[in-house]
Amino acid sequence: MNEFEWLRQTRSLASPSTPQRDLWPDIAAHLAAAPGRREAHPAWSIAAAALLACGGLLGLHTGLQHGADSAPGARNWQPADPRLVAAAVDLDAAHAEITQALQLDPHGQYLHRLLQRTERQRNHLQTLDQTAG
Repeated sequence: MNEFEWLRQTRSLASPSTPQRDLWPDIAAHLAAAPGRREAHPAWSIAAAALLACGGLLGLHTGLQHGADSAPGARNWQPADPRLVAAAVDLDAAHAEITQALQLDPHGQYLHRLLQRTERQRNHLQTLDQTAG
């Protein structure tokens, strides 16, 4: 391969592309089938859940504010510990996006599990905030 071919291939990488098929069902099945998977650290668990929720639903391109309004009680609580505020904001955003995705696909089992996991992480974050005192 010469330099011109390399440059041509590099330029083609700059154009947006979409996958041939939806990748999330396979990813969800792989994560569900992982034997003996344990959460290493609560903060990493919170970050991973928020990142997964936000990244997986990024393609929906729907208004986050509308989703937050449709999720009752999603923004009632603000942590007193400033170290936990960013995680709370991420979990609120994830909750809103998942709720919005469920309006589009109410039978999406993966979305229901993801919403439950996000709510558990939020409850855990509230517990951390209470104990951080």
